[in-house]
Amino acid sequence: MASKLWRAGLVPELVEPDIRCEVDGRTVYVACKRPFAGTGSRQAYTDALAQIRTGLTGPPASARGVVALSVTRLLNSGGRIFEFTAQAAREDRLGKLLEQLTEEVSAGWNEPGPGTIGLLWHVVTPALDTRRALARLSVMDQLNV
Repeated sequence: MASKLWRAGLVPELVEPDIRCEVDGRTVYVACKRPFAGTGSRQAYTDALAQIRTGLTGPPASARGVVALSVTRLLNSGGRIFEFTAQAAREDRLGKLLEQLTEEVSAGWNEPGPGTIGLLWHVVTPALDTRRALARLSVMDQLNV
């Protein structure tokens, strides 16, 4: 997650809760979790919120928090390779799969509370580009907000 923020032009620092950066002059704390099963997702979310609450107790008062959940293991435990024939179809398909998974996993979760402004869902999985006679293995990376 820190590398994504850095590529977006921010300057992430690896501190508690996990990452801190400045966005438009405001401190943002990011708590990153990677549940390995659907049943662990709620606990990962709850733990991330607790980390953010702790980070928000100190200065500056304008600081905010974001929960980042990597659901790669939930979408693909290692045995699947996504096939695609067009880049747009690839991104659309993975985005929809991620959206469906997040709706199922987060059903019944509590609202994050004051100070937490977002929830990021992230997945990285292998993909097979079958547009050419010689198929090419690549990596699919999707981030839903």
